[in-house]
Amino acid sequence: MESADFLRRVHGFEVELIPVDGFGVVDAEVFAAMLAGPGVAVASIMYANNEVGTVQDIPALAALATAAGVPLHSDAVQAAGWLPLNVHELGVTALSISGHKIGAPKGVGLLYVKGGTLYEPLIHGGGQERGNRSGTENVAFAVALATALGMVEAGRSAAVERVTELREDFIRRILADIPAAQLTGHRSRRLPTVASFCFPGTSGESVLLELERRGLCAPRDRPVRRDRMNRQPCSVPWALNGLWPRRRCASASAARSRSRRWPRRPRNWRPPSNGCCGWGWSGDGP
Repeated sequence: MESADFLRRVHGFEVELIPVDGFGVVDAEVFAAMLAGPGVAVASIMYANNEVGTVQDIPALAALATAAGVPLHSDAVQAAGWLPLNVHELGVTALSISGHKIGAPKGVGLLYVKGGTLYEPLIHGGGQERGNRSGTENVAFAVALATALGMVEAGRSAAVERVTELREDFIRRILADIPAAQLTGHRSRRLPTVASFCFPGTSGESVLLELERRGLCAPRDRPVRRDRMNRQPCSVPWALNGLWPRRRCASASAARSRSRRWPRRPRNWRPPSNGCCGWGWSGDGP
């Protein structure tokens, strides 16, 4: 979304959002009509949604894009390790994944681009990787990503079967025990790992407080938005520029080890007596 907005703001492209139905599924007929419009440069559709778990029919959508002569990119970050990634069967022009989702080191990713596809590199320089991505290659991380892919693919069938059974049992119990609960996303076309619900009339902060009381850790914000600091159900003695930092429970020694990380604590800060450091970054800092 941000990349598309960058093209709109800086380069003057027109960006159209592909509509989805109430389950988050792309409307194929509307998508085909959009592809038939003049001057369509590229389409990008997420393979599997990380919020509600809905899985798109990428082969069918890719066939529509191919027939219209439009390159189709798919964000398969959430699908890696759980859904088939055979690019020839999917029919996509480009596909991207991120290593940390499948056990590879953070900071390494993979972009598949179909042979013969012309595109402008994001990074220019020494011409490494045939000029597609200049800069010295991180061989160790590339090998780690390839190894992780091989491992998850080897055990994918068994893992999918086991986790899908757990997911279905979880969904059944939630819907049976909480009559007002609403399952979001497609009922069957969903990731094995995702069960998403809405609880009408319920305060999210109250749910988090009750989960914490029962010894369960749960975030309010989704993990990919760790750049924002939101107030959490924890007694925090100070605020930074009006924004409440996230809470992280840790020992006092661990809190001291982070004391040199931005932002710095006030000089009069002391760890609370309950062993909670009172604040901390959910991610690795800004």
